[in-house]
Amino acid sequence: MKKRRPIDLTLSGDPSFELDLAPMLALMVNLIPMLLITTVFVRNMIIETPIPTVVQEAIKKDQQDPKVSITLKASRLNGFEIDIDQSGAHQKMSIGLSQNQLNYEELHRHVVKVKQQFPDTFSLQFEPESDLSYKEIVQILDEVRSRKMGDPKLFIVDQTTNQNVEVDLLFPKVEFSNIFEEG
Repeated sequence: MKKRRPIDLTLSGDPSFELDLAPMLALMVNLIPMLLITTVFVRNMIIETPIPTVVQEAIKKDQQDPKVSITLKASRLNGFEIDIDQSGAHQKMSIGLSQNQLNYEELHRHVVKVKQQFPDTFSLQFEPESDLSYKEIVQILDEVRSRKMGDPKLFIVDQTTNQNVEVDLLFPKVEFSNIFEEG
């Protein structure tokens, strides 16, 4: 076996050597505030829209005991189709294209009629086809969520006071129901 040479652990240099921490401190002074600011912005990315208490209670009641299921199908080729399933009775409404474009105004009119038929229902299942753009999907969601000027007034009964309360929301709870497709 070979003999090992002993290792010298003593410092062989200038004993007055100092470590310069100024660049490290400058980095920390700049990096920490930037990280703090970006985390604040990340928290603000959630946009919550207030829903009146009466509507929240109606949504909870509808989730526990759904009386009607409303499905909106949308396609750039076929337009819109609204399927209403109420205790096994099916009703369908079709809204065709207008000059090869989606007819948002007609969709809104039909959605208002459906809401007048079922004022206590606030959820809608949405099935967009893959041929729709993001902008078109957002436009559709805007049309089905709330009333516009000139639309008939909509009322629901407040369960605590038993009085009719006017609501401006049509279907604020939109669920995408075809996100898991076989492909």
